[in-house]
Amino acid sequence: MKIRLILSPFSLIYGFFLWVRRFIYHHNILKSYSPKLATIAIGNLCMGGAGKTPHTEYLIRLLFPEWEIATLSRGYGRKSKGYILANENERNIPDVSMIGDEPMQYYYKFPDIKVAVAEKRKEGIIKLTEKYPSLQVILLDDAYQHIQVNSGLKILLTEYEKPYFKDFPIPSGNLREFRNAATEAAIIIITKTPENITDKEQIAFSEKIEMLPKQKLFYTTYIYGHPEPQTEPAKKIALNSEINIILITGIAHPKPLVDKLTQQYNRISHLKFPDHHIYNKKDIKIIKRNFSGELKSKTVVFTTEKDMMRLETGNLKDEIQSLPVFTVPIEVKFLFEEEKIFNAIIKQYVRSNSISN
Repeated sequence: MKIRLILSPFSLIYGFFLWVRRFIYHHNILKSYSPKLATIAIGNLCMGGAGKTPHTEYLIRLLFPEWEIATLSRGYGRKSKGYILANENERNIPDVSMIGDEPMQYYYKFPDIKVAVAEKRKEGIIKLTEKYPSLQVILLDDAYQHIQVNSGLKILLTEYEKPYFKDFPIPSGNLREFRNAATEAAIIIITKTPENITDKEQIAFSEKIEMLPKQKLFYTTYIYGHPEPQTEPAKKIALNSEINIILITGIAHPKPLVDKLTQQYNRISHLKFPDHHIYNKKDIKIIKRNFSGELKSKTVVFTTEKDMMRLETGNLKDEIQSLPVFTVPIEVKFLFEEEKIFNAIIKQYVRSNSISN
C-alpha cells in the first residue's frame, strides 16, 4: 500500500493525459475514423489477462459463416511492423514473429476468416476492405484504447476477481486509463466469474459497476475442454488423474487454469513465464529436465493454445514435437441464461451496419 501511495501522483498524471486524449477525440478536436462496415472493438482497461482471446473467438463462432468477417489486431510481441495479412499467401505461412500469438491462433483455428495485424487500425481497416470489398464485419482485438477509430460497438472486459472499479492507473495500479473510460462501452462483460455465483452476489457486484442506462452487463465464465494432443508422442498417451503434468504458461493470469487442473490431476508442476513470453531453447531444456528416469513415461506437458503458438515457432518446432504436449482449449460460457440476449444484440448491430454482399 505504501508503494501504491508513493506512485499515485504518477498515476494521476498518466491518467489525466489519457483523459485529455479521449476528450480531444470525443469533442472532435481531432476526428476519429468511422468505418463504413460493422466494427466491434473488444478490450479492457487493465494490463492484460481479462480474456480478450476467448471472447473474440466466441464472436467469430457467433458471426461466421453468416457474415464475412475479419480480425484485426495490433500483433503484440511480433517483430514485424505495419500492416500484414496472414492470408496473403498460402505458400508463405506466417509465424508468431510475423503476426503475434493471438492472431496466429485465430489464423489456425479459423482458416476461413481473414486475419490481419496493424498498429494503425485505420490503415488495417482500409487495406482489408480494399482487398475484400465484400467484407461485412471486422473484430478489433484489444482496441478499446485505440480511439483514432470510432468503432461501431465497444465491448469492455473486466475480471471478476480484479474489476476495474477496484483498480488505479499505472504505475500504482494496473489500469491503462481512468476507470470512467468504461462509460464508452456499449457492453461490459465480467469475465472469469465463478460458476457458482449466487443471484445475491451478482446483484451486489452489478451495483458496484454503476452502469449507464445505455449499457448492457453480462457475466461469463471459462469452460475448459478436454486436453488435446498436439504432438505424436501425446497421441499415444491415455490421460488419467495419476499422470504427472508439467503446465507451461506464458499468460497474464494462469490461476483459473491451474485451479481447474488441480481438481482433475494429482501431480502438477507449473512453469510460469511472463505474459506473451517468447520461448527459446533454454526454456525447452528446462522443460525436458522434468522428463527423467521412471517418470518419463508418466509425464506430459500441458499448455494453452496461445502458448502453443509460441512454442511451435521457428527452430523450436522440432524440439517441441519430441515431447508429449497437450493444449487445454478454453471457451466462454454466459451465466444467468443471458447468452441469447448477448447474441441478439451483436447480431442486430451487425445486421444494421454491415455492408451487404
